[in-house]
Amino acid sequence: MGQLGAGALGSGRLDAWNERLHIFLNESFIFQLFGGGAYSDYRVTPLWWWEEKSAHSDLVTLIMEFGLVGLLFFVICIIATRRMLSPVGSMALTAALAGMVLSNTLLDRPGLAVFWGMAIYSANLAGHGRAQKASGTVETAALPRAV
Repeated sequence: MGQLGAGALGSGRLDAWNERLHIFLNESFIFQLFGGGAYSDYRVTPLWWWEEKSAHSDLVTLIMEFGLVGLLFFVICIIATRRMLSPVGSMALTAALAGMVLSNTLLDRPGLAVFWGMAIYSANLAGHGRAQKASGTVETAALPRAV
């Protein structure tokens, strides 16, 4: 019976992430700062030799394509977004971010990106509605009057 290594977990994702880490660390300082640009994460590697594949992690793709500067900008945007969200919206954002780390949830799949955007928006609205009800400050919008 063969041994099961860490690379066998997650459909080869751990090996792909490790591969990208080695590629990233062996690139120039400029590449590490600014990345290699769009689709620079797609590579033919010993792990997936039959076609170009991404690392199957939006976080790894973000770092490979936009470098540490892009990662910093992304983190700043997430922090700013999180500050505007209700606790419920914040939980939805956290779920989307977990998906980005563990898989290619948003960057490679526009349909999922739209879904997560709507889910975060809806959860945020629901959270703000709950907070307003709890504090007794529910505001109602005035309906336009018929002329």
